[in-house]
Amino acid sequence: MTALTLSTFSDFANSMAGRMAEMPVRTWKSLLRQYTARKALADMMALDDRMLADIGLFRSEISSVVAHRCSDPTRIERRQ
Repeated sequence: MTALTLSTFSDFANSMAGRMAEMPVRTWKSLLRQYTARKALADMMALDDRMLADIGLFRSEISSVVAHRCSDPTRIERRQ
């Protein structure tokens, strides 16, 4: 069995400290993404069917467009 050297322990401690320091940032980014998706979904659901048709969407496609973060809804294949 090899002995744990001071440099190995130091590297491990630095790595863990870095990961713990990143946790609030990752959590904040995740919450921001979720909020943005919910807001986009609510905004698009507030549109009437005529406005959705003008941008080439059916109401049933809104959640898919928001989930895939598709900036161009025409990329979604429609079933005729």
